[in-house]
Amino acid sequence: MGRDEIFAHGRLAPEPFIVEKAILKVKLINRVWGKRMNLICIFEKEDGELFSAVAWRKGHSYSPRKSDIDFSEVSNNTFWECEFSITRNGQNSLWLSAKEIT
Repeated sequence: MGRDEIFAHGRLAPEPFIVEKAILKVKLINRVWGKRMNLICIFEKEDGELFSAVAWRKGHSYSPRKSDIDFSEVSNNTFWECEFSITRNGQNSLWLSAKEIT
């Protein structure tokens, strides 16, 4: 799905979730609230591929597991270096950390 297809019927359609263990330089395209106290962030890789990652609520913020950056308050079209992993059973992704690239 391309960037122009992100919106379906006026609503944000989240991309497939990332399914790899990696440290990636990405651009935050948009965000949508999840159903379970989470924030789904849509990113674009350097090669143009789009994917989603989940920031879970920690206190009053929504951030990766090992970061204190509240992604409910950051701007779209910003650049990040993010670390992702996979759960032990290999079925779910983990968003471990994020650092803004300026």
